Amino acid sequence: MSTRKLDQQEWGSYFDRITKSLTHEHMPIYTEVRVMEQNVGSQTETSWTPLIGITFNYRANTLEVATDPIDHTIAAPSEIYVMEDAQGLPTTVEVLSAETKQVIELRY
Repeated sequence: MSTRKLDQQEWGSYFDRITKSLTHEHMPIYTEVRVMEQNVGSQTETSWTPLIGITFNYRANTLEVATDPIDHTIAAPSEIYVMEDAQGLPTTVEVLSAETKQVIELRY
């Protein structure tokens, strides 16, 4: 496993490539999204729901995690880190924004 910080200019292409490769392979992917805030602590937004895709919208400056049945939007991310397995598939995505850290975990 390796962790790396994504450059902002690659956010859109990285998540588009990952989403296309995973949906092309017809692999079932499940995701859990946790939101961590200093004043509130950790809250689970989605708990192992089927992933439809992850996209970065440059115009709106949002990272969108589409799952069945819930979509989760992260506004104004400032940094994104990905932990990848030996095949280069993400297992964990950490998204930092002004006051939160959001963790997206993926299971294949």
